[in-house]
Amino acid sequence: MAKKVQIGHPREVTTHDAWVSQKPEAEAPSEPMKRLTVDIPESLHTRIKLGCVANHQKMADAIRALLEQHWPAAKEAA
Repeated sequence: MAKKVQIGHPREVTTHDAWVSQKPEAEAPSEPMKRLTVDIPESLHTRIKLGCVANHQKMADAIRALLEQHWPAAKEAA
């Protein structure tokens, strides 16, 4: 039996699976993703977060872009 959780208005109770299925499909990554955990100072985290909010950007996307700039993929031989 699915656990009922309250999402949204208190009178609107739905199952987690139903709520998740309502979300729009995200773009599938072009290759499998790996998780990277790194500890950073709180002040740096705050600056990154504020910059991303100002640019309507997800932190993960911004950090991935910075890592790609520093370590670009090798160009394929033609």
